[in-house]
Amino acid sequence: AELIRLLARRHTALKTFLLDQSAIAGIGNIYADEICFVARLLPMRRTESLSPTEIGRLARAIPAVLSKAVDQRGSSLRDGRYRDLFGGLGDYQLLHAVHDRAGAPCGSCGGIVERTRVAGRSTYYCPKCQH
Repeated sequence: AELIRLLARRHTALKTFLLDQSAIAGIGNIYADEICFVARLLPMRRTESLSPTEIGRLARAIPAVLSKAVDQRGSSLRDGRYRDLFGGLGDYQLLHAVHDRAGAPCGSCGGIVERTRVAGRSTYYCPKCQH
């Protein structure tokens, strides 16, 4: 219900909404891409176009992705700058379905992961799985 209320006040791309820390705190670029993939929603979809069923998928995807990322100690990309509390590298990047995988086959459908820009950020998605 809270997510429906928050979405009703925004008229923007879904990824822009997810990155807006005044709406939902703690979702960064990587996790916004992965949340959209798990929810099977295009990151560039307008928030006002989401159906109640799609909002339900989004509501389930947010804690699922964030919990899995926490369990894996976050994402450490090629630059190795992100370290966990103990100085170790995170492992969630090994589980990324779409983020930083442009040109690679989607693990769900075999389609090719694409890259675009949303909210000035590199954005990765599967055009076959996400609508």
